[in-house]
Amino acid sequence: MSKILFIDVDGTLVDYENHLPESAVRAIRAARAAGHRVYICTGRSKAEVYPPLWEIGLDGMIGGNGSYVEDHGKVVMHQLITPEQARRIADWLHSRKLEFYLESNNGLFASEHFETAAQDAIQEYSRRKGRLELHNQAEILAYKVDEALSKCKKEIDKDEKNRIKTDLANLRRCIRKDHPEKMNDAEETALRQAKETLEASASHLMILYTQQAGDASDSGDPNL
Repeated sequence: MSKILFIDVDGTLVDYENHLPESAVRAIRAARAAGHRVYICTGRSKAEVYPPLWEIGLDGMIGGNGSYVEDHGKVVMHQLITPEQARRIADWLHSRKLEFYLESNNGLFASEHFETAAQDAIQEYSRRKGRLELHNQAEILAYKVDEALSKCKKEIDKDEKNRIKTDLANLRRCIRKDHPEKMNDAEETALRQAKETLEASASHLMILYTQQAGDASDSGDPNL
């Protein structure tokens, strides 16, 4: 049975430095080759969906936080604010000396001093979002490895299991419990290294777990 897949862009399909991993490209193309339809669902306007994203092969997009919907090049829905509303918003921001940019499908239109005034804030926002993304990935990895250990006890030897448990415990020590987006450089480095170490030591375990889950899915086993 074919499915419709909706994929977020920032922090999911691309990271906060706008890097698009080849693994994501392969996964989307494989899904479409299998008969599924794939759409991006994003806060970005169409103007911010640059060619590399479309070149993956997408069926369309939901953009502008739901204000624009496109399916195979056909505009299904496009909700705009009125020119009067745009003027009132811009006047309100100007009156408070706040910099801004307006988004549209034709482009992004920044206020007079946005480029210089907002530079530090944008860099800090990207840094914090990147660290939050790393934290979330680490938490997901810890959960998956812990589950795999419980499901594949008999498939790995004692030494491998102990090594994975040690690396898992180290990763959990590096995961910040509160405000992970505010971790400092040393904390970020330690978390990244711990995550990479566990990914390496648990790679064999995760292959076994994935295979076991796939076999269970084929057999209809609800326990995996």
